[in-house]
Amino acid sequence: MRHPRIFAVGWGVVYLASMGQSTFLTQLTTLRNVQPILLESTIAAPGTSFHHGVSALLIDAGRVLLAHRTDERDWAPSTWDVPGGHVESGESETEALVREVHEELGIGILEKSTALSARLIGPNFDIAYFVVDAWAGEPYNSAPEERIEIAWIPLSEVNSIALADPELLPIIRNAGQTSS
Repeated sequence: MRHPRIFAVGWGVVYLASMGQSTFLTQLTTLRNVQPILLESTIAAPGTSFHHGVSALLIDAGRVLLAHRTDERDWAPSTWDVPGGHVESGESETEALVREVHEELGIGILEKSTALSARLIGPNFDIAYFVVDAWAGEPYNSAPEERIEIAWIPLSEVNSIALADPELLPIIRNAGQTSS
């Protein structure tokens, strides 16, 4: 039975939609020793509508999986970004995360393997970044119309590539520390 006002996140945390964000972050921090960060971006997403999104920070052996956006993208063309996408109407952030990761990378997120790591809020967007500890399958570029390639970038080299938003650097660093 589906409960539209509640959803599970992380290691058994249940977040009630009526609860505030600070309560949610505190609960995740307590259970996963995750220190989520909240950052503000001055860069606006294209268009006038509000964008609610999720992104998956896959970290493995001191590397993060990033996606190189195509030249044709409206927002941040030819830059590196964290794989993810929009939260659909009626969908929780974790449901969107599972769907987007499957659509974009062809992998499945294993149960109880995510934790909220950061939230990036801009003039017309709000993106939740989740560290993903375990997945099934080998990631591949299953959306070549959106990205040129995906690549495992060493955490020590992330500061030397063009990121879609400068605030991604502290988000990626935080995730790297969380997963070690």
